[in-house]
Amino acid sequence: MQYDDGLYWGMIAQQFNLHKVSQLVHLLASQWVKEPISRVYIGYDTRFQAGLTAKRCSEILAAHRIPVTFAKEATPLGAVLQATTRGKKAVGLLVTGGARAVEYNGLRIMPAGFKGVDLSQRDLKYPLVDFQKAESNGWIQQMSLRDDYLNFLRQKVDIEKIKKGKLSVVFDSMYGAAQGMATKLFYSEQTRFGEIHLAEHAMFGGLCPFPSRENLTDLITITQKRGDSTIGIAWDAEGRTWSYYNPYRNRVVAGADVRVVVEQYLKTREREISPEAIRMDGILTSLLFLESLV
Repeated sequence: MQYDDGLYWGMIAQQFNLHKVSQLVHLLASQWVKEPISRVYIGYDTRFQAGLTAKRCSEILAAHRIPVTFAKEATPLGAVLQATTRGKKAVGLLVTGGARAVEYNGLRIMPAGFKGVDLSQRDLKYPLVDFQKAESNGWIQQMSLRDDYLNFLRQKVDIEKIKKGKLSVVFDSMYGAAQGMATKLFYSEQTRFGEIHLAEHAMFGGLCPFPSRENLTDLITITQKRGDSTIGIAWDAEGRTWSYYNPYRNRVVAGADVRVVVEQYLKTREREISPEAIRMDGILTSLLFLESLV
């Protein structure tokens, strides 16, 4: 598996498979028990068998007696990041290929700045505990990380201010882990804040789940039909990378290109948001961008 920016990734069933992921997590756990780590929060996106891979990660960590909180459902990066931030000496793992094509999957480690481990060892043996046994013994707990994350977003973003503005928004999760987030945040204003691709689709509709223009045909078409007062917001499979579509200029703009706008806007507001969250959490940053436009 290749490693960059906190993500081990490879082609599904070849560089990335249950055996190799198990070896990787065993090496990580062997390192973490020495620190020690208080808890590991594990989530996953909507890729093929991502949930199964996440369970295996939990079983390996439980065998090392490292407490695990396992997400009950597909969970965006921001939810795992916030859970990790709240916990002292906690670590987050997210089974995700990010914005890569459907044939790739990976394991993202949070917080940022993690140093990789040596994967050159051959036939590495690793311990394993059955998921149900580990859960019954209290080594693994299951919970929804999305619910706490929604509360976090409501605290950090003025959702009511966005609702009161004249702007309408079409959200596109690209069949990824962020699906349903906008619906819950703007449930009382569904005519102005709509969401598309609210379905499980491990192949992401046959497209690469990266929010570039060529992958946002549906979002662009629907946004154009609604008129110039509507913009589109799209998130990648894990909710990290985002873009917005401006129908007036007929342009798709990467979220990274307007991050400075968000940072400047936050300077005028008394809200404590970590630079890491602004850099990595595309859902949070895109909502703050919408707030800055009102």
